[in-house]
Amino acid sequence: MEDNVEGVYFDAVGMDIASIVQEYKTGTSYGTKFPVTFNTTLTNPKLGYSLGVKLHEPANRGDQIFLNITYKTNDKSTAVSWLTKDQTHDKTKTYLYSQCEDIACRSIAPLQDTPANKFNYTADITVETGFIVKMSANDTGSVVDNTTGMTTFSFSC
Repeated sequence: MEDNVEGVYFDAVGMDIASIVQEYKTGTSYGTKFPVTFNTTLTNPKLGYSLGVKLHEPANRGDQIFLNITYKTNDKSTAVSWLTKDQTHDKTKTYLYSQCEDIACRSIAPLQDTPANKFNYTADITVETGFIVKMSANDTGSVVDNTTGMTTFSFSC
């Protein structure tokens, strides 16, 4: 990374971005949060779009940038597919699965499509109670909300 970087760009497709917040880490805890502006540009309908994020303040070489991107996938996602109840073994529940071959992962999370950048992530996935969620990340627990009949599974990698 160069000095005075004012923005960061991600590859994305098939998701609706609700908000992006930049956080700063002080010692071992996260501190102040700043909502940041973002825009999307459709560069190629087959590849997706560019998600541009304007940082709260310029970053320099060695800085760690923490962005919390809140989004939902939509029907344009290329990595998320469903089996109907009739297509499953016990024919009682639908089945959601993901396939990230080629460049499809950019429809599960905004990514920088380069091996030069590595990142950690957390995910909270809420489903009707009775469904089970698995990810290629560490399972950090689940919470059942009996008032809504929903369960939230949490993961960290």
